[in-house]
Amino acid sequence: MEGLALALANRSAALLRLGRFSEALEDVALAMEMGHPNPQRLKERRAICMKALMEDERETSDVQVAEEEAEERIKTKLLHHCHTSMPALRYKRTFSGCLKFDSIQAFLAPMY
Repeated sequence: MEGLALALANRSAALLRLGRFSEALEDVALAMEMGHPNPQRLKERRAICMKALMEDERETSDVQVAEEEAEERIKTKLLHHCHTSMPALRYKRTFSGCLKFDSIQAFLAPMY
């Protein structure tokens, strides 16, 4: 079993270098269960993987927030453009209502 534990530990190191943190964590856990002779090294590797996964999760969350904010800014600009340049449409106070009367490309062109 020690040979398998060493093989799993080595694979976890390779997976870590490849940035495949979830898979590396799985191999670390298995190597520890199988009695790897140097559990401290595996604990350090596990900590590195967990930290990297948390950072990835945080970055993903930040990107999602930024995309949502950008989408809201575009909607606000579209509504403003719709209501200021087409007074007949003012009774339509929603983003989707405004776009029923014109294409999104027509609204986006003057903004960029």
